[in-house]
Amino acid sequence: MLIQLILIFVYCSDLSGLLSYILEIRELSEDFHVKIGIDSGGGSLKVCLNVLPENDPEYFKKYKSAGINKLFIIGLGPKLSESYANIKSLFETLDLQSICGICSYTFAADFKLIMILLGLQSNSSTHTCPWCDVNVKEMEIKGSFRTIKSITENTNLWQQSGGNITKAKDFSKRFCLKYFFCIF
Repeated sequence: MLIQLILIFVYCSDLSGLLSYILEIRELSEDFHVKIGIDSGGGSLKVCLNVLPENDPEYFKKYKSAGINKLFIIGLGPKLSESYANIKSLFETLDLQSICGICSYTFAADFKLIMILLGLQSNSSTHTCPWCDVNVKEMEIKGSFRTIKSITENTNLWQQSGGNITKAKDFSKRFCLKYFFCIF
């Protein structure tokens, strides 16, 4: 018997509109910075947004840079896990790529999510570091820094070799990155 699960994800349907509203209410200039935090815990996957002025020391003297009154929950999914499919769907649903090019931005995430955002294998894989390609069995040897170019090249080589998931460790990479290029 096949059981179909319906998962719920509550989200902000107009991220650009929310950003405009926050800028207006806080009387911020067009020079602003967005922080997006994504994490799971307490039985749900949460996406939070924080909007701050880029270069305004007076603002930070008057207001805390973060906190409950500065943070907006823009997505919440009870019982959703941090997986590539869920994160990709979340990015599409929230249209997080819409902030690319309109402001500076930062993603705050744990190592598991960083690996997902980079399209890399999990932290228990052969190449466990998001920043370099060191082999977990050779941690005393310094790995080479990962770049979007190196990750893309490894992805292409892996796909050209047949895309066999069991051989992904030989390429320091496994998933296609095209969806997440904007975050860098």
